[in-house]
Amino acid sequence: MINLGGPACQIGPDGKPLGREIERGEILYKGPCKMAAAGTVPNYGFGFQIFPYAMRAPGRFSCG
Repeated sequence: MINLGGPACQIGPDGKPLGREIERGEILYKGPCKMAAAGTVPNYGFGFQIFPYAMRAPGRFSCG
């Protein structure tokens, strides 16, 4: 998966960035993948939590 947007970063459970920013064109993830998803809210529906840290980085997507 390659970053096709602006700078991306990994956010830890405390809401702080982990590591360095991943620039446009750099690899976000390399390896097997059965599902890739992104969201701006923590729940998918009916309370099913898929992105528990989505609200910790306003204005950004949470991926899983």
